Amino acid sequence: MARLSRQWTDRGRGALRKRGRGGYLALLVRRRCPRVVGRGLTNHSSLRRGLTQALERIVQIPVELTAYHASGNSLVCELDVNPYLCEFWPLAELATYNREYEVPKYAPGYFGFATSGGSEMFAIDPSGAVVCIPFIGMSASLALPLAPSWSAFVPLLRNAL
Repeated sequence: MARLSRQWTDRGRGALRKRGRGGYLALLVRRRCPRVVGRGLTNHSSLRRGLTQALERIVQIPVELTAYHASGNSLVCELDVNPYLCEFWPLAELATYNREYEVPKYAPGYFGFATSGGSEMFAIDPSGAVVCIPFIGMSASLALPLAPSWSAFVPLLRNAL
């Protein structure tokens, strides 16, 4: 564990954690959502709302994707087109998965939100189209278009598993 300063420690893979109470995520929430923290988060739903707002500000989660999760629709569905299966990532883990799969490095402008259960990732490209990109050899040139927009993608989802 490399020592960066008195307050920060490197936990590997570039994850910085603040020593002491609250940790790095709490620091982000305090910096990005001071009004939420100032109100005093007392229950889990307000904490979840505050963290979701902080993540949306940091990562810019597409509004359509947040709305899909909030609607209560199934997060594991079959598709009418290849790759035939879509497993949505948890909303709270989207930033982590995009960072760990190095999406900004290998497919700049794309935002991953699901997996095929195998070697492919579902992503929203810079134009708003939904595409499928392989995890290995990830590149914008290998993106397979599935739908021209989110509203065209949702009807392809069927048979919730």
